[in-house]
Amino acid sequence: MEDCDLAIRLDPSHSAAYLHRAMLKKDHYEDLPGAQSDLSSAIEMDASNAQAIHDRGLVKAALGNNQGAMEDFQRAISLDPYMLSAQQNLGTAKLKDQDLAGALQVYNQVLADRPDDQGVEEQALTNRGLIRMNYQHDYAAAEADFNLALKLNPANTRALDARGILRAAHQHNLDGAMLDFNASLRLRPSNPDTLVNRGTLYRTLGKHSNALDDFNAAIALEPHQPAIYNSRALVKEQLGDYKGAEHDFTLAVQSEDNPFWYSNRGFLRLTYLHDHFGALHDYQRALHIDPHVLCVD
Repeated sequence: MEDCDLAIRLDPSHSAAYLHRAMLKKDHYEDLPGAQSDLSSAIEMDASNAQAIHDRGLVKAALGNNQGAMEDFQRAISLDPYMLSAQQNLGTAKLKDQDLAGALQVYNQVLADRPDDQGVEEQALTNRGLIRMNYQHDYAAAEADFNLALKLNPANTRALDARGILRAAHQHNLDGAMLDFNASLRLRPSNPDTLVNRGTLYRTLGKHSNALDDFNAAIALEPHQPAIYNSRALVKEQLGDYKGAEHDFTLAVQSEDNPFWYSNRGFLRLTYLHDHFGALHDYQRALHIDPHVLCVD
């Protein structure tokens, strides 16, 4: 960093020094505003530097400026139409902006260009598969994308997790889903999302003790995710730990006014704790939040 500072003091038009200092600020000092400022200075000196514009887009995305990030990725692509990382990141930004058609178009273009960068290709396949699964409900096409991504990189945990969800939720292939979640956790044992997915699958299979272990581990990693407390409460209820389940439901609703979770606690209180007043309160609260929803989940 000191060398970059000195180079810039000696020659304020030294664009390479700004670029190098920007990467240091971004990657080692977590100074994203400073990195953006240095990248902007470098771009002012060389407006045709597609890589600098792309990198500024990444910084803008990290700062929450999704629109600004998309503008930079598009500008980088206009300068270098074969910059596949810019296309990939533009697709991710469009997806974040709920522009599903635009994101899908970008990923299709990345794949049509048959990139030399295998990492870009596998991520484009994974992201396109997620769109096909979650928004288009084309499960066969989604699975094909995940399979291709995993053929390129068997250690792609995003693709493993996504395929596991698809198999469990949409194909009733519970054994296949378990294989995917187990493989993902061997690669990333401390991934709370995968632990939740596997815990949910264990619960579906009636393996409540295994599910409890996964939810406990997930909560240890992500203690501020109320949905996990609701899931653990449902497992504790099945295991006969009714007070423990009530406590977890309470932690969940204290963090988020979710009518399903109030309904779950109401069912527990009515059925197992014989707390009719508490159950009535929970059902009334659930109806107040959403008059059309009153069920147990």
